[in-house]
Amino acid sequence: MREAWSLFLCWVVCFARRSMAELAVAGYLPDYRFYIDLNQTALYLTDLYLFSVQVNPALGAKMLTGCCLGEDHLVKAKQAAAYKKEVTGRHLTQWLTIGGGGRSEGFQALNGKESYRRFVKAAESITKEYGIGGIDFDHEALRSHQDVVGFFRFIVAVAPALRKLGLFVSIAIHAGFSIPAQVYEAVDRINVMTYDYPFAGLDEVTSSIDTLIDSGIPTEKLFLGIPAYGRHQNDVGNVMTFAEIVDAAGTHIAERVQGPWNEFMFDSPSVVRQKVRLAKEKNLGGVFMWELGQDKQSYTFPGGVLLEAMQSEAEKHEPVSDEL
Repeated sequence: MREAWSLFLCWVVCFARRSMAELAVAGYLPDYRFYIDLNQTALYLTDLYLFSVQVNPALGAKMLTGCCLGEDHLVKAKQAAAYKKEVTGRHLTQWLTIGGGGRSEGFQALNGKESYRRFVKAAESITKEYGIGGIDFDHEALRSHQDVVGFFRFIVAVAPALRKLGLFVSIAIHAGFSIPAQVYEAVDRINVMTYDYPFAGLDEVTSSIDTLIDSGIPTEKLFLGIPAYGRHQNDVGNVMTFAEIVDAAGTHIAERVQGPWNEFMFDSPSVVRQKVRLAKEKNLGGVFMWELGQDKQSYTFPGGVLLEAMQSEAEKHEPVSDEL
């Protein structure tokens, strides 16, 4: 009996550890931030979101090669994935984001089976060439109910075809955005932009995630967004990146920079860890950063202060009591 109980306890502990270790750590990298040391950044990520391309159906088979990511960005990302594999033996999943702020107008032109088919063909071409494992949709030009319905129809139609190509599918949504079951069942991930609140407080973030869970979305499909920037308390449009805040604070110990600083509210490393723990408590699929280039890289923190906090907390195993 004691032996059976020991085996059961071992199974519980091992399962818990495996589940915790599976929390994904992702980050968005815009084309204008590729000056960072991407090789070092990649070592701390499970998923890299390449932001972004604007779909232009008028270009046909080349509809994903206009604005804004270029071949040089995609090649550099592929090299970083190879570097991570060589150094750690672990895989880095690369995602190609379609759309984003100022880059979403082309979605309206994707409104029929033929345009859907051409999109999937274009996605197949670019993902195969650069080793991309997933397509991420970020529609920031939803101005009417008709736009929303059209976008949802597009997602439900193309997701199965993308999956047949071996690709994952994700969508990025603002906190509070309602998603019908057909859509969340069609995608693998939902990246919740819980940094778009003025100050992204822990209570607000928790409430947003709870609302989505209560709506029926499987927790493992939800990914919690964490900002790498701060907003001024009296002027939320006044933004500083975390790197700018650290540099302005004049400290070489970035880990000790706590908010607020000079009336800027931001997520310090300790707050980032709190949000990662929240993701664990809610059994979410992972966390992600917007965006990697805003973090502070240094000799001490080659991957970035906030990213390394995310990664270390995500991989941390909680102590298991010997008593049950």
